[in-house]
Amino acid sequence: MDEGSQQAFLRHAMKTLGMTYDEFASRLHISRKTLENWLAGNGSGSFRKMPDMARAFIEEILRNTHR
Repeated sequence: MDEGSQQAFLRHAMKTLGMTYDEFASRLHISRKTLENWLAGNGSGSFRKMPDMARAFIEEILRNTHR
């Protein structure tokens, strides 16, 4: 997943779940700083690729939210 689609996916998930950065990070059991690194923009030295396992977990949360 590239940087832009990772950002879009995370922002979509937070909006769909109605969560703040802190709430979302807590739900994923990660630090706010980790979330910020996953959301970092182009040219940012702090950007980090989100692990595939994290994406799968978020997708599961989203699926179970819409039941």
